[in-house]
Amino acid sequence: MLLSQKDEENQNLKQKVNESFEEVVQLAKDNSPEFFTRFKEVYPHVVTKILQIDPQLRVTELTLCAYFFLGFTPKDVALYTFKSVHTVRNRRQNLRNKLNVPTDESFDLWFKNL
Repeated sequence: MLLSQKDEENQNLKQKVNESFEEVVQLAKDNSPEFFTRFKEVYPHVVTKILQIDPQLRVTELTLCAYFFLGFTPKDVALYTFKSVHTVRNRRQNLRNKLNVPTDESFDLWFKNL
């Protein structure tokens, strides 16, 4: 009885996580001003770890990190934020340097391992 109750609670939690993920992704796609605020609520550990590496990062840089953490490509980010792909790639490279991500390591994989 207790085990089935725990299984049900786990399923509910998984559903809430999936719904939160989808909500954050939709806010990102809509280029909503609420995107980064909601991202911080759903993934507070990510923002904390990034700021531990470089506490001087601006909100715009942290927002870009959020896009990449969620798996968006530079082309996706450019499309949703109305920037050129070239601009997004340059900002991505600047972030790599600021966060000291090794050149031989995938930036996307680095974010997943935070």
